[in-house]
Amino acid sequence: MAGSNDLGQWYKSIPKITRVWFTSAIVVSAAARLGLVRPNNLVLLVNPIIKHYQVCFIFLSLVSIDLSRY
Repeated sequence: MAGSNDLGQWYKSIPKITRVWFTSAIVVSAAARLGLVRPNNLVLLVNPIIKHYQVCFIFLSLVSIDLSRY
């Protein structure tokens, strides 16, 4: 039981942004492995952005605009 306590203390001792990054990497990897998320949906493809000007999807995903009001 002491080993899990050391692991918990180590996890709490790392900086918050590193903790979030580490946890999200583990969760996304597990979700992709279990088939909950398709790995193809997690890849940012640069070619369509540059050649087909698909920039609006990047901005719309970064900025949450409620278009149902209009």
